[in-house]
Amino acid sequence: MHLSMRLTAEWHRGANGLEELWGEWHELADRIAMCRTHQRPEAFRAYLPLVADDNLWFIALRDETGLLRAVCPLRIGRDYALRVPFGVISTVWGWEYEWPIGEIIAPEDDTRTLILPTLTAELQEHSSPQTLLLAVGPLAEGSRLWEGLEAVPGAYSYAEPAWDWIECAGTFEDYFAGLSKNFRGNLRKARNKLKKLPDLRWVTATAPEDVLCELRAFMLLEASGWKSRTKEGEPVNRDPRLAKYYEDLFTGLASIGLAELNALYAGNRCIASQLCMRSGDGLFEMAKIAYDEEYARMAPGNMLFEHTVQRLFEDSSVQWLDLMSDAKWHDDWKPVEIPMRRAYIPVKPYALGGIALARLRFGPVRTLARAVRKRRAGAAGRRG
Repeated sequence: MHLSMRLTAEWHRGANGLEELWGEWHELADRIAMCRTHQRPEAFRAYLPLVADDNLWFIALRDETGLLRAVCPLRIGRDYALRVPFGVISTVWGWEYEWPIGEIIAPEDDTRTLILPTLTAELQEHSSPQTLLLAVGPLAEGSRLWEGLEAVPGAYSYAEPAWDWIECAGTFEDYFAGLSKNFRGNLRKARNKLKKLPDLRWVTATAPEDVLCELRAFMLLEASGWKSRTKEGEPVNRDPRLAKYYEDLFTGLASIGLAELNALYAGNRCIASQLCMRSGDGLFEMAKIAYDEEYARMAPGNMLFEHTVQRLFEDSSVQWLDLMSDAKWHDDWKPVEIPMRRAYIPVKPYALGGIALARLRFGPVRTLARAVRKRRAGAAGRRG
């Protein structure tokens, strides 16, 4: 493959567009190493009811032979992150539906370096006058996609919070020994308390009907905790559309062997639960975790997490556990941080004001403020 290769674009709209690309999309996903579950068409089939059909486009990029090289799922809307509601067309992402990565579906090869220049030129020619900016990401900083920004005038990219990963190499015993002495002691105490519970059992659900059953148990467990008592929390089952999305997502992934729900039960009571996904070629993703706060002294969430991590170390098909965020509770587990990046690209000549706002909003001042907050949090932790 050569960088001189040219890509041509096709527009496919909404549900019909997804079905038009379905078979080729699967073949493309199979060519991606450690393909994320949110790069597969099943994830977008679940997502479709959450967005107006006219606002979701799948731009297919093909080479000279007609082979599908990339799919760019794009949502038309407004971006309020800049404090001014700019009209944007953006990669699909959103924390509320546990889709924290704005991905392009393409392998990490030379093709990926051509995607942003090709996509920008296509949008400049064919998008509506209201679409001022193209927003891409968050994506891993190491993705070859970002190489294409060099050929896009006026683009601005900035660092997002790093994601936490655990490399499942070596033995679990060696990994466990690398955790802090204090945390290992806390885990042992919780483990000893947990063992005293009658009828303790660990559940791993992978079949569609079992996944659906455990997903509903997860939703009830999540809704019983702090998320239902605070403005920051948003339990899945508070919104029927969101609950349906999760059901469709996980049963769809289960139908192709990529969903896994893990749970810890005391008798018939679920006291901890995880929503997980497998790529099938080395990547394991943990999307959500919930626990029963009445059992907090036994740390059921950490107990389930430890049980899952130990099992992944023993599974030769898993190389990485992606925790899909930088949540503070991850720190005790000593994850590897993977830097993330996002970008704004001008689509119309009069969009440069949006780029200027992005530089102001996400530039050095924001980076400095984040560093100060992290230092203060670390100092507070040491004092505690």
